[in-house]
Amino acid sequence: MIKKILITGAAGLCGSVVSHGLTSKGYKIISCDIKTTPSPAAKALKIPLSKKINKIDLRKIDKVLKITKGVDAVIHFGGIPRHKPHEDVYKNIIDHNIVGTYNVFEACRINKVKRIIFASSAHIMGYHDRRKKLDDRSSFRPDSHYAVSKCFGESLSKLYSDKYNIKILNIRII
Repeated sequence: MIKKILITGAAGLCGSVVSHGLTSKGYKIISCDIKTTPSPAAKALKIPLSKKINKIDLRKIDKVLKITKGVDAVIHFGGIPRHKPHEDVYKNIIDHNIVGTYNVFEACRINKVKRIIFASSAHIMGYHDRRKKLDDRSSFRPDSHYAVSKCFGESLSKLYSDKYNIKILNIRII
């Protein structure tokens, strides 16, 4: 039975909504984010934040190992939520979304966390013809560097599921 859930990116819109909802259902939530104040979207919707958001930089594997210790599941919303043209792709996407996601999956493996929900994006299928019906065998057609980082996360989830028997659910958020 899942008793303790870690939510990364808990100050963001999705993280704060899910954290609030699960807390109200009686789950013990551990929240973390690189920021401890609500994102503009969460603030605009007046979503209450968790009582305490642990300030964690997911790029630091030692910090991720520490916060995942003893949890039953991780809901991974952490990362840069979009990419603007002309931004430094390494600093904003590779550094946070790819390295951070790898660190979360690897810390879960090391700490024997057997359930992960990964927040992916519909943008990973962005360059498919919109009239074409897609299914779970359709190939990735990412429409941005941000989408490529989500393709990485979904590919990593397949590896960790098959190789380490971690149950992983990828959710493609629109």
